[in-house]
Amino acid sequence: MKVNNLFSRPLIRTARAALVMGASVLCASSVMAQATSSKAQAIAAIKAAATSPSQLQPNVLGDFSKDNVYTAVTPCRIVDTRVAVGQFAGNSVRTYDVDGTNFAAQGGSAAGCGIPLGVASSVAMTITVTTPGGSGYLTAWGLGVQPLSSVLNYATGETIANTTIVPVVPGTGADFSIYSSGGNPHVIVDVVGYFAAPSTAAMTLAQLAGNWTATLSGANGCGSAALHFVGTMGTTGLGTGTLTQHAGCGDTVINNVSFNILTLNGNGTGTANLSCGAGCGYNLRIQVAPDRSVANLVDVDPVNPGSYLAGVAIRY
Repeated sequence: MKVNNLFSRPLIRTARAALVMGASVLCASSVMAQATSSKAQAIAAIKAAATSPSQLQPNVLGDFSKDNVYTAVTPCRIVDTRVAVGQFAGNSVRTYDVDGTNFAAQGGSAAGCGIPLGVASSVAMTITVTTPGGSGYLTAWGLGVQPLSSVLNYATGETIANTTIVPVVPGTGADFSIYSSGGNPHVIVDVVGYFAAPSTAAMTLAQLAGNWTATLSGANGCGSAALHFVGTMGTTGLGTGTLTQHAGCGDTVINNVSFNILTLNGNGTGTANLSCGAGCGYNLRIQVAPDRSVANLVDVDPVNPGSYLAGVAIRY
């Protein structure tokens, strides 16, 4: 049997759906590992394939030319009708700027909110209604045809908020619209982040700096094994942290473990080393996602074909 997609070369088909922390990406928002009841089958499949460790490569995470990347910003106000323009009239639409440098005319920050001009395809924002004179709902969208769905429902006199993602038409000064069905509410909008196309510049080590956690499972010289690493990566690819190992020969916790990125290509592929003392170390192949916040990891010991680990690292 052969497998496609879990690694770049064909292995065994059951491996794809089985690794607990396997290669899985949810773009524009969130990343999670897949867990299935067939993990034992996958481990057996990878163990058989590990006789040729050079075949195993981490799966590519996302598409560097298409996937949107989320960038958080410090929560910042772009609209406050209590400060400017006033309450919404019933059954009315207003259009707002989201990537300008001064939102004072909208009742927001006069210093901008950190969203680059003409870049964002959608924006994460918290929309608040306060002191409505009647019940109603709000709809928010990126211009064009108004959708039928609401982003916030409110009752008379209620103050209520909702965080949502709104498509925008960036760089125009009229980037998105809000509709109020009635009740003459005041509306407040705070931005918290935005989605944009990934940078075309080559990935660098400095972009991977921060706090990381990694989990790998498979087998080592002691049989079935699971590793969990928590640490901090510096701007030169050198990191330190704590490694917890669960294996057939016992559980260990090792402090001051080094995690070093040895090579990093512009497309996110590379190699790394997890060094945990005498006789303890793992040589890893890595594949970092376009948003620089998650990476697939594969370790296969070229000396001991029975040693193999695969998993994922997440920046938090």
